[in-house]
Amino acid sequence: MDILGRIGRAGRFWGFCRARGRVWLFADADGSTDGDSLNRLAEEVLAGADAAIGSRWLPDSIVPLRQPWPRRLASRVFNRLVRLLFGWRIRDTQCGAKAFSADRLRPLLAHIKSRGWTFDVDVLWTLSRACPDAVIREVPVRWSDSSGSRVRLHRDAPGMIWDLLKLRFGK
Repeated sequence: MDILGRIGRAGRFWGFCRARGRVWLFADADGSTDGDSLNRLAEEVLAGADAAIGSRWLPDSIVPLRQPWPRRLASRVFNRLVRLLFGWRIRDTQCGAKAFSADRLRPLLAHIKSRGWTFDVDVLWTLSRACPDAVIREVPVRWSDSSGSRVRLHRDAPGMIWDLLKLRFGK
């Protein structure tokens, strides 16, 4: 599926609603995750995982061009908060590359409410609550920072945290 123009993370939901095939995969449009890494994510799902999520923080991950340190710090703090709130061991929920089993995710689409920066967490949370036996694998990726990011820490961070709290505790 090709989408012209920027539609942000809400576009991922739009794509899921129109997707076909056994594996649903999304990646940030800036190309920060390389094609071989995306193939590995799809292969994990085809091998039996319900979700395969790219990670910049695993020992075998390759990150030749890192984010500026304030973004790296914010990413680590956000992920620690996610781990604390949701009880996950996932190291990198916000890497923009993920693949899912269509059979597992399709019935859950109506329950995914987030359209912003917490969309990825919402999908994983919805999957893990509806399917306690879900296999979620974190996969090392080759990832390079893109200077075109639209996240602005001072503006977006409070809303991201609030959205996480609403997602975890309802309402």
